[in-house]
Amino acid sequence: MMAGQLSKQEKVQLERWIGEEAKAFELIYSINRDGCNPVTFHLLCNNKGPTVTVLYNTDGSVFGGYTSVPWKSSNGYQVDYKAFLFRLRSSGQPKYTKFPAKGGNNAIYDNAKYAPFFGTGHDLGTFDTTLNKSGNYFTFTHGLTINNSYDFRNVQIQEINNGHTKIVELQVYKLLETLKDNVQNFVPMEELKISQAKILLIGPVGAGKSSFFNTINSIFRGHVTSQACSGSADHSLTTKVHCLDICHPSTNFMTPGYKVK
Repeated sequence: MMAGQLSKQEKVQLERWIGEEAKAFELIYSINRDGCNPVTFHLLCNNKGPTVTVLYNTDGSVFGGYTSVPWKSSNGYQVDYKAFLFRLRSSGQPKYTKFPAKGGNNAIYDNAKYAPFFGTGHDLGTFDTTLNKSGNYFTFTHGLTINNSYDFRNVQIQEINNGHTKIVELQVYKLLETLKDNVQNFVPMEELKISQAKILLIGPVGAGKSSFFNTINSIFRGHVTSQACSGSADHSLTTKVHCLDICHPSTNFMTPGYKVK
């Protein structure tokens, strides 16, 4: 395995720890490609949603952190109950260990002058200034200080980063919920000259048409909704066609492309 490259098995393990649906990993920042600079990190990684930060050191160890909240240069700590640190390799050998947050109150330190930092102390630090390579690695200004905001489960620093901060690569991945993102970003083909694709649901009373819509709408709203009235009767309750927009909490609609009748 090349330095600076996650294996398929490692991505699957991260998906399992994160939970929910399968993720696609999109590389948005690399210190080798983009420069080892906190300003560049925030320029490329702010407001990208959930991210995974992965460090690769000169001994072949791979470790990092996950946060479900976006980086945004807030110049303070962020609460994230889903955050965790992890180890994927120890001196080149697979060693999967998850280190969960202790309550999540100071999960990440989101400072515009700092690259990704996790926990108070900091449990996992990186760099707070521009760094240049020395040979094939960068010497980070911060390392590990365990058991402040994360539970390291009796694993020692030496077992995670070999006791040093010589890093050959740091990468940040944006996590995409592939199917959900594809649907959310759907736009009808321009040549069709329509602004939306309308989905017509047809079925007998009690088939679950309203419940289907409410389920889909709840997924994109992020909480349970009952916009479409549901129930049962001896005959159809429909008297006219009614369009329902599938909404997203950050926009007026889930996408330019969908309505449900």
